Parts: sequence; C-alpha cells; structure tokens
Amino acid sequence: METPPSAPRVRIVVRTHDRPQLLARALDDIVEQSYQEWQMVIINHRGDRATLDDVVKARADRFPHECLIVDSDHPIGRDAIIGLGIADADTEYVAIHDDDDTWAPDFLTRTVSWLDTHPEHVAVAVKTDIIQERVDQDGVIILSQTPIRPPFARVSLFDLVHAAHVPPIGYLFRRSAIESAGGFDATLSVLGDWDLMLRLAVDGQIGYLDGETLAYWRQRPQSEGALANSVIGDLDLHRQTDRELRDRALREYIERNGIGGLLYIARYADELYAQSRHEAWLRAREVEAHVTERIEEQTKHLEAMIAQYAHHYSVFPSLRRAMSRVFHPRRGGYS
Repeated sequence: METPPSAPRVRIVVRTHDRPQLLARALDDIVEQSYQEWQMVIINHRGDRATLDDVVKARADRFPHECLIVDSDHPIGRDAIIGLGIADADTEYVAIHDDDDTWAPDFLTRTVSWLDTHPEHVAVAVKTDIIQERVDQDGVIILSQTPIRPPFARVSLFDLVHAAHVPPIGYLFRRSAIESAGGFDATLSVLGDWDLMLRLAVDGQIGYLDGETLAYWRQRPQSEGALANSVIGDLDLHRQTDRELRDRALREYIERNGIGGLLYIARYADELYAQSRHEAWLRAREVEAHVTERIEEQTKHLEAMIAQYAHHYSVFPSLRRAMSRVFHPRRGGYS
C-alpha cells in the first residue's frame, strides 16, 4: 500500500495571461525545486484555457499535489488576482511566482527552513537578480543580468516606505501574516505587493537571506502586448498608484494625529534644503574665486615666458647674420 503524500506546506500562486512559452518555463522551474511539499494554483487571467491546459498536462505527472486552476475574467487589477489564489489556502506559507519569473532550485528549501526557524518573521526575502531578456520564435535570449539588493542586506520598514527593493518572486510569506495584514487590496491594479509588504512590515519583522542569488525577476523591455512587463509597460500607472497609496496613508495618519507635525516637517526639510543650497552656492563662489586667481597667476607667468622666448628668437637671427659676415666674407674679394 502506497504511503499517502504529506499535506503541502507551501501554496505557489502563479499568475498568467496568454503566455504559454513563459508559463511552460515557470512550471518547469517549479517542479525542479529541491523542496517538494507544495501545491500550485494557477490564476488564468483572461487567457486561453485550452492552451493553458496543454502546458499543464505535459507536466502534471511531476506535481506532488493536484494543480488547481482558477479562471478569472474579473475587471480587477493584476495584483489583486493574487488574492484569488490565496483565498482558500490552508498551507503555512505562500509564494507568488509570476509566469515570467524563475527561482534557483533551492529557493523553497532555503526560505521554508528560514521561516521554520524564525517563527517571529512574517516573511523572508532572498537575493534577487534582474534579468533582461528577449523572447522570439527561437527562444529566450538573455540581454543582461543585474543584482538588486535591499539596503544593508535587510528588508526594513524604513526602506519599504521609500520603495519595494525586492519583487514578489523573491519572497516567501507566512499565510497567517497575510491574513492578519488584510491580504491583497483588490482595488489595486499595480503595486499591490508593495502595499502588502508595508502592512506586513508594520506587523512584524521580515527576514533576509544573504548569500547566493535565489530568485530572478525577468523583464522584457523590448516586448509589447502580453510579453511586456507591467512595471515597464504601465510605468505611468505605477507612478500614479504610488502617489495614491501615499495620499491614502497620509490621510489615515492625519486623521489620527492631525496635520501639524507634517506641516512642521515639510517646512523644516524645505529650510534645510534652502540652507544647504545657499551654503553650496557660497562654497562654489569661493572655489570660483580661487580658480580665477590661479588662472590669472598662470596667465601672467605664461605671458612672461612668451615675451622672453620672443625676445630670444628675435635676437638670434641678428647674431647669426653678424657671425656669417665675420666667418664668411663676401665672395670675390678685392682686385
């Protein structure tokens, strides 16, 4: 009698939309993980289901647990649909694996081990590389690979307020922490991961695995349509949503604390900036005056040298002519 498989500890949520070539690579990446106690949920957002089924069936015998597929044609944002894959999860951990990103084979092994030994952490992030690539009929061509690292090799609330330094592919989340933080905001079309990370970081500490790169955020700057990245294709939308999220947070803060402190900080920062600019201007004038003085000194020295050499070379031809008369008298002599 076969031993029944153990219950999955990780739910992997895969978002996809009519990118079968990339989805196939993502599924191959997942089944090659050294850690196998996972269940996958594929969110098919307005994509062709028959094509997706073909990609999944070709690999289904390598899944440790049944793969769930959720068809979504909701008019909600790309980030919000992640919530559809987490809604009924009963696993300890959750990972977000977009169909165009990849992991190193030990990503799950390392991150699960970290959260197992750090129960106080709400999530753990890993070193991540940005890979720029081009996809065509011949396959995937890597154009560049650049590491991205959070400041001081840690994910802090201090730095998250500025920006998300690690993309979703570089995280493993504790499911209970996501629920406590309120989950993904279904109203957001983009930056839902950053919004969630801010709330998670308020609730608890986020670990960081330093060392080798374990995740790869893949981008296609030359691609359009389904193959494009939202962060590149919808740059204006990202900037607009960033402002909206900050405005929302400011309103919440002001409702609790009033606006006085913010007005003081804004004016104080403005005056510090103005003072710094004035000091920089004064220093620039000092440097300019010093440089001008040195140029004038060097110019006078150069003019003296030119005058000296000009005098030398104007006298030399006269001496040469005189010496020529002494040592080389006129030919023919006197009769």
